[in-house]
Amino acid sequence: MELLKMVIVDDEPITLQGLVRTYDWESMGFQVAGFADNGERALAVIKQVRPHLVLTDIRMKEMTGLEMMEAVGEELAEEPVFVVISAYRDFEYAKKACEVGAFSYLVKPIDEEQLQEVMRSTYEKCMEKIKSEQERENLKRILMGDQHNYLQVMTQKYLQGSLDDEKMQEVLRILRREIRGTQRFICVCADIDISYKITDPLYYETERTCLFRYLEQVLKKAMSSKAWKRSMGIMYFCSVHRCTEV
Repeated sequence: MELLKMVIVDDEPITLQGLVRTYDWESMGFQVAGFADNGERALAVIKQVRPHLVLTDIRMKEMTGLEMMEAVGEELAEEPVFVVISAYRDFEYAKKACEVGAFSYLVKPIDEEQLQEVMRSTYEKCMEKIKSEQERENLKRILMGDQHNYLQVMTQKYLQGSLDDEKMQEVLRILRREIRGTQRFICVCADIDISYKITDPLYYETERTCLFRYLEQVLKKAMSSKAWKRSMGIMYFCSVHRCTEV
């Protein structure tokens, strides 16, 4: 089992030490990478350690668990998973914390069975988050390595109406090619007669490639070097029935 990092926060020193030392966290998939006795110090620890999980008391004097969660969300791009601890009298407070982002909660005094269940589901949640982040980074590396072809495909989908404005803007943000309000673009849709795709697929693909290269050469000569480099790709083939027959 891969051990994930955890930070424990509680403003009662005895309770804090009990949480740090009493439980076999490693058997649950976590190692205590840091702890703090108030919300403000916890912020510094969390920013330094970058834990996967923060186990925090919900009601603290200087900064509540809710306030700390909000502060972490404002300062860190990748937030840890939060599990809050509350006394029975603060149960409604704990539910509110879950509504604003906490994954789960534990009630004092902590029941061993409840702890095991919460930590099991929290570990699964953390692993899902890690996997999702890794997949997103891998996808980003792939996209950045082959921006031109990816942008062609996405623009084709956009022009066909299968990709909405919001998703297209996200694609441009990933590729760092946001369109400013003052920028203007001309879109040219051209293709070989679609009937050839059925009657002569080889001819269709060959002529399509020749058309693209020809238009790329012509348009590149007509544009300045700076405009060419900043353009979205110059020419995108769109698989539409109403196209320019060549």
